Amino acid sequence: MRFAAIADDFTGGSDLAGMLFAQGVRTVQTFGVPGPDEVSLMERY
Repeated sequence: MRFAAIADDFTGGSDLAGMLFAQGVRTVQTFGVPGPDEVSLMERY
């Protein structure tokens, strides 16, 4: 299953990524529109 979230600030995005990671969910956090490198990384999940 894939899940995406959009946060309005760094703190909210980091908090969510941290909570998901703590529960064993692999996470990728980007700032702005993901570029080709980030998209490639996400596709491997």
